[in-house]
Amino acid sequence: MDLGADTDGIAAAGSGAPIAVVIPAHNEASVIARSLRSLLESARPAEFDVVVVTNGSTDATAEKARLESDRLGYPIRVVELAEASKIGALRAADGVLGESATGVRIYLDADVVVTTAVARALAEALETDGPALALARVDVDLEGASWIVRRYYRVWNALPYVRHQASGSGVFAVNAQGRARIGRWPDVINDDAYVSRQFVDNERHIIDSTFRIYAARSARALIRRRARLVNGNRELDRRYPASSSANNGAGLRTAVRSGEAKPLDAVTFAVVTAAARLLAAWRRLRHTGDLWATDTTSRQAAA
Repeated sequence: MDLGADTDGIAAAGSGAPIAVVIPAHNEASVIARSLRSLLESARPAEFDVVVVTNGSTDATAEKARLESDRLGYPIRVVELAEASKIGALRAADGVLGESATGVRIYLDADVVVTTAVARALAEALETDGPALALARVDVDLEGASWIVRRYYRVWNALPYVRHQASGSGVFAVNAQGRARIGRWPDVINDDAYVSRQFVDNERHIIDSTFRIYAARSARALIRRRARLVNGNRELDRRYPASSSANNGAGLRTAVRSGEAKPLDAVTFAVVTAAARLLAAWRRLRHTGDLWATDTTSRQAAA
């Protein structure tokens, strides 16, 4: 384990202690600087304690994170792990942070864009008694995406579980009690959905701010992404059953009836969903249900 940035500057500023931010990153050299720049653009000194954990990276992710730390003049801890494992990265970050000063911990994927203001709002939403989970609303960047992907997301954005942010979609935050609720990170495919299932409705706080994710740019990449989520959710249903599940069929019909999605959008969504389920089943048969690789189509467009 290599801590690649000076951490002496991380300390409570006045009465405010730093907010811990965990960024697992596997081969994210093309986007890690953008993520850090957005997060820290207007950050006060020592406002955030940022830990980037590169796991199994074969590119310059760690070097880019350290360069951005120098460019911003903001201490960023960079931890390098040999194994490509997001769960391993989350465990390593929690080990580095220990009992962070505020107890607030923000987790974000390296390819999403979260501003300083949104990070603050997530932390503020956790100022409550008892375990709490904070989520922001998602804004999907579709620039350069194929027509199939665009039509798919017209329906996806209208689904109730998306509108109510049923899972983090790459960004979530917990307070100290919430972190204790999560416990030691289990070996699961879908960490966002796992976390969401640990909290009941009155412990979930959705802020009226958005963060940006980048859609897969091709239908093939989208189907591969969705197949992994299908298997991740199946795993969670088996190991950590939720009290309720999303009814995409009902949401699809509602989106068409309301005019938010056209019939061709609905057909496209249904075809992509069916293809993802078939691919997920094929992966399970081949015992590769947890197959994971960086979606390079969205990274290239985003970069």
